[in-house]
Amino acid sequence: MASAFDAFNATDGDFDIVYCDIDKHEYLQAFELARSRVRVGGLYMCDNMLWSGRVTGEDPDDSHPELTRAIDEANKLIAAEQDWRSFILPIRDGVVCATRVR
Repeated sequence: MASAFDAFNATDGDFDIVYCDIDKHEYLQAFELARSRVRVGGLYMCDNMLWSGRVTGEDPDDSHPELTRAIDEANKLIAAEQDWRSFILPIRDGVVCATRVR
């Protein structure tokens, strides 16, 4: 079975929607790969972006701080992108919804 990155790279063209549901430590890399392949007006979504509230940094008992940091970095990168408009939908564990605007 191919990795998500191998399958993505083996596919030509742009995407209307990319939904990321891979290992959390790869979220940043996934957005970096997908951001130029989502068409203008297209949507990038990724789940677990609130990470049970741990991304706020207020959980002293965080059993997976490395994953929390990875998710937080991905959130910050997506939010800072000038060509994207994004928000986190606070259902379940949070879903980031980002639309490419240019």
